[in-house]
Amino acid sequence: MILYPKIVPCACGVQLFFYTFVPKNDMAKATKFQFVLKSEADKSKPALLYVMFSLDKRYKISLQESVLPQWWDKETQRAIVIESGQQKQVDTRNAKRVNRFLNYAQQRFEEIFEAHKEWRRVKTAVIAIPYPAQIARIIRGVITEYHKKEVEEIKKQNQTPTQYFEEYIAKLPTHTIRRTGTVMKPQTISNHRIVLNRFKKFLQHYGMINSFQIFNKYFEEKMEAFLLLDCGYTPNTVCATNSIMKVWLKQAEEDGLITDKSFHSWKSKGYNVKHIYLTDDEIGRIYALDFTDEFKVLNKIDLKSSIEQTRDLFIVGCKTGLRISDLHLLNASQWDLENRTLTVNTQKTQKRVVIPLSDEVVSIYKKYNGKFPSPVYKSAFNRQIQRCAMIAGIDEIIYNNVSKGGKTEQEATPKWKLVSSHTARRSFATNLYKKSHNSLMVMKFTGHTTEENFLKYICIDDEEMVELAREFF
Repeated sequence: MILYPKIVPCACGVQLFFYTFVPKNDMAKATKFQFVLKSEADKSKPALLYVMFSLDKRYKISLQESVLPQWWDKETQRAIVIESGQQKQVDTRNAKRVNRFLNYAQQRFEEIFEAHKEWRRVKTAVIAIPYPAQIARIIRGVITEYHKKEVEEIKKQNQTPTQYFEEYIAKLPTHTIRRTGTVMKPQTISNHRIVLNRFKKFLQHYGMINSFQIFNKYFEEKMEAFLLLDCGYTPNTVCATNSIMKVWLKQAEEDGLITDKSFHSWKSKGYNVKHIYLTDDEIGRIYALDFTDEFKVLNKIDLKSSIEQTRDLFIVGCKTGLRISDLHLLNASQWDLENRTLTVNTQKTQKRVVIPLSDEVVSIYKKYNGKFPSPVYKSAFNRQIQRCAMIAGIDEIIYNNVSKGGKTEQEATPKWKLVSSHTARRSFATNLYKKSHNSLMVMKFTGHTTEENFLKYICIDDEEMVELAREFF
């Protein structure tokens, strides 16, 4: 008797390590297997398939498949496939499916039994074979694993786009962004859900089949027409919608659910919307608003409204350049009132920034004793800060390109209507840049890593740029 250690891979990726004693006189025995059909009294019903082999004893393991006896070939050990009327389509499909499995199983079983017979080629080395019972267990694992994957694949192939997209979105809260190593923001996930609702409305509007087959070269045109003409969305919204859908379709392509690559060439483009910023004077007018009960009643504001807290957070954003996602996470440990600095590791980029504090920010910090209120939901935040801007008389007329009936027109809009949470960050960057003419210095505070991306935040038109440059001429 000789002791033989061996590591044997299982179908599920697990490695089995064991020792066994093998008699020398048994080493010459070869292992063979065959696929057989269970004998059934009723030949009109499908019969189970088994794999049979002999080791220490005879093993007969179910393959978890069945075929009609009349469509089984004992010689080839495969199901018979007849591409004619002699065989029902359902039997033909089943025969092909069964044979795919048998071809896979044969290859895997041969590998397993070859590992079992390795001792035949090694005379003195310490190489062993697994126990026969372990061989049988490994084979059962191969069969079970295959059918599990088959069920999952069938389920996936039968999925509708909406089901697939819903499952994709459901996984986003635990999805890690490679660039930053952080999880996806709730607002981003919300944007995905909004786009999915638009897609559902699109299907309903056109009465289209909920199938991946609809994503052909005509889809983009139909979707764009629906969003622009029927829903009244802007080209920018169309562009944003397509961007998110392309993310979904790329994943569906990887999963083998879509073969038409037309979506890769979607070219919907938005218009360059004129981003606004608030001047120091305009920020000061918003900061000066005194939200007494009398003031609220006069301006028809709910006495319980959180509009004052929204205003205060907005001012902090205007004076620090921080995003809303960073503002609501501020805590006392980040503040150094003695040196008048604020240190933050930004949520979006995980970049550490140290920002000097203005008198307004220090005053707001003391107002809340370092415990800043959580901002309201983004849409409510924007409505409240727009109300503040309107009351403060920020009503300069801004002209923007808009889409109406598929045509681009210029629309006059009072400035307060264009104010949003992100206006605070743009205002900080623009005002500081106009004072310093030093983009690299401002980038230290905003956390931008490239000047190209930073300059997108600077809201300076050609006339203003000329004025800034005069001192150098």
